[in-house]
Amino acid sequence: MDQLAYRLFGVTAVIFVFALAAYSQFPDNKEIKILRSTVSDPVFCRPENSDADKAPIFKSYKAKACKAEVDTLAVNYDTERLIYWSAASDCHMRTVTKAFRSDLAKQVSIVTNVFYGGCRAGGMRSGWIVIERPPEGFKIVSKEVRVDHPASDRRDNFIFVQPKNAPTLRTEPASVIEIDTGNCLPLTGQSVWQISSNEHLKNALDGKPNSSACTADIESKVDLSRETLVGYSFASGYCGMPKGMSLTAEKQTADDGSDNIIRVTVIYEKSIDPCPKWSTFPVWFAVPKPPAGYTIKAENRSK
Repeated sequence: MDQLAYRLFGVTAVIFVFALAAYSQFPDNKEIKILRSTVSDPVFCRPENSDADKAPIFKSYKAKACKAEVDTLAVNYDTERLIYWSAASDCHMRTVTKAFRSDLAKQVSIVTNVFYGGCRAGGMRSGWIVIERPPEGFKIVSKEVRVDHPASDRRDNFIFVQPKNAPTLRTEPASVIEIDTGNCLPLTGQSVWQISSNEHLKNALDGKPNSSACTADIESKVDLSRETLVGYSFASGYCGMPKGMSLTAEKQTADDGSDNIIRVTVIYEKSIDPCPKWSTFPVWFAVPKPPAGYTIKAENRSK
């Protein structure tokens, strides 16, 4: 093989490897044979137990019929695994389910491609598949991929689509400062509000009593040219301010840009004596304006 051909071969091989990694969850992901399968009632034949080493348990009024459909598969639980799958879309939806195995990840993936059927009403599909029993220590995961193909595509003439690889996430601390807005910006229910400019602040305070004084007070505490003011109202189990409340923030960056977040978490001590009525507590805070492509999310948890 001459030098040019060798280099072209190397480039082609690298491209193929990257394409394979992008197409499947793991480089060694290989399709495995589905030994037997049957469709199932998606409402009444959903099993109660998740233990695939044993026969499924049904508790609906159709339990006898559900058991009968599984019995047709004649599963040998010593050498085979029975797996239930389900998917939801519209009333004319179509599905194709395949099984894949990765020895690197010690995982069997049951992947269902769901084709939209153009029906306005909702729909569900489900079924059972039997595969050869995976080695000890393997886990079985089910994944659903919604596929948009032209209506003329035949079910047996399409490229099966794998789930996208989960992005690699990197987190780093971010700054957050609690802002006392007094009674200028009341919040109700569980909600999140963002004010990212002086114009937004003016609109939020427009028509409210003391709007001029409130505007001056808030602008003295927050530089809306560099910061975003966020209001977060949440239920904690307390009647008022949660005990030991504090705020933390982190910047999360996904390598593919799909999940870039500035996440602010309100942390507090768990309520020992919950409030007798449902109530929420509002908190306002400022964070640096997020870069393009980032969203601000607020959440809460007890410690």
